[in-house]
Amino acid sequence: MFRDTFAVSRLITQYKLNQIDHQAIADELGDTVAVFLKHYAPLIKELEEAKMDAQQRIVDAQAAEWAQKQKQKQDKVTNIARGRR
Repeated sequence: MFRDTFAVSRLITQYKLNQIDHQAIADELGDTVAVFLKHYAPLIKELEEAKMDAQQRIVDAQAAEWAQKQKQKQDKVTNIARGRR
């Protein structure tokens, strides 16, 4: 149980830091990378999907912020143009 807890903790930490090194964890467990990946493949897939989802949320938030700024700039230009008539 401690072995799994250790491996999962290391995987989560590496994914959070974006410093993924399966070889290091396999070495720490005394396994080959193939054995390590076979055993933890479902968790690795889940972590990769969570990371991609988090990155997509960041991109979506940045795109929404950019669109809002563009709209505000456009509104300012429209207001200035109306004032000159």
